[in-house]
Amino acid sequence: VTISGYPGDRDSGQVQYFASGRIRRATTYELRYKIDTFGGQSGSGIFFTDTTGAQVIGVHTWGSRRTNGGVRIDAQKYADLQSIVGSP
Repeated sequence: VTISGYPGDRDSGQVQYFASGRIRRATTYELRYKIDTFGGQSGSGIFFTDTTGAQVIGVHTWGSRRTNGGVRIDAQKYADLQSIVGSP
């Protein structure tokens, strides 16, 4: 998966960076990974790309020295996002 965001430790958070890696643990509500992130990237999309294009599967929400994580987008969260933003 890839995380795209504006880490505060790089270019004062003014430049978009991409980092990729593997999901280390997935639960019903959470994704955990060892992808490099930094403060300022909360809210960044966690996505993968396949033959149909990019698909967002989560939102980066936290990090620590050992692992980073985010909220997994399930059917209900997707429906909630559609009602806020509008249908694609």
